[in-house]
Amino acid sequence: AQATGAQPTKPINLIFVHPNIGNDQTGNGTQQTPFKTISRALQVAPSNTVILLAPGTYSTQTGETFPLYLKPGVTIQGNPHLRGQNTVIQGGGSFLSPSAASQNVAIVGANQAGLTGVTVTNPNAQGYGLWLESTSPLVIDNIFMANAADGIAIAGSSAPVIRNNYFYQNRTSGIAIYGTSRAEIRQNLFENTGFGINIAQNATPLLIGNRILRNTD
Repeated sequence: AQATGAQPTKPINLIFVHPNIGNDQTGNGTQQTPFKTISRALQVAPSNTVILLAPGTYSTQTGETFPLYLKPGVTIQGNPHLRGQNTVIQGGGSFLSPSAASQNVAIVGANQAGLTGVTVTNPNAQGYGLWLESTSPLVIDNIFMANAADGIAIAGSSAPVIRNNYFYQNRTSGIAIYGTSRAEIRQNLFENTGFGINIAQNATPLLIGNRILRNTD
């Protein structure tokens, strides 16, 4: 029989993280001996990896180093069914944006990366939850709440997919879209924030099926 030429599907690598019982020194990222921090998991994760987060709060108190830099081909996954209500990434650190100088950011995006099933909150002064600088990850089934600036800032030439997320009580905007970004913003809920969605400069996002309720602007 002739070969079809189809390539076998690469198995997905799984790395487990638990902020309470994990250990970055003695753990190896398995379910039995998980890492303690997302930071450590991202350091060692190859492409085609899902980092599975146990419920809990991931912060500097549990050893995280912010910002967390997503990696191509790597997805951070908490509990998408609950939009990450019980899996919280909290904090921020200095990120030097090519388009907007120094910012305080919890998570920095990457191409072909994924973020799903987590709550992201950065209470630091002018804190951003997720910063996308000319990168295009998939951001699905999360909560962005109580960020001191924006839940998500999309800058440069980014073209991410932002779907089925809940943006709540972010001080400036739920999502701010700048540069020449072509973000796809689908089926999200924006509630009790400053601007629900702020579109500026030459950005040309696709907005479909979003609900924008009870915002200041």
